Amino acid sequence: MKIDVGELNKKISIIILTIGQDAQGFPKNTEDIYCSPFAKVSNMSGTQMFKAGKLFDKSITKFVIRYRRDKTITDTMRIRYKNDFYEIIDVNNVSESNEYVEIMGQVILNG
Repeated sequence: MKIDVGELNKKISIIILTIGQDAQGFPKNTEDIYCSPFAKVSNMSGTQMFKAGKLFDKSITKFVIRYRRDKTITDTMRIRYKNDFYEIIDVNNVSESNEYVEIMGQVILNG
């Protein structure tokens, strides 16, 4: 994969979501930033569907970042980009070359 480094111009955050409880025993989600790389962001596909009588979009976004030897990104994490959260649906070390990682994400409504 050939990428001009200048295309990695969008700041994203890879988030680890921890589900726990507060002092009173109520559910509490904690978000920890795992890393904040620069990425190339591309919308790949999108469809509109009806669910419960409401129209919503299901779109896939591709995030390309530089490979990091010190960080392993998994599909249990989330991506924060602008004001949206994305569920990670696939992580691919492009051509196993340890240069770039493609992360496919789907926007999460009500993040």
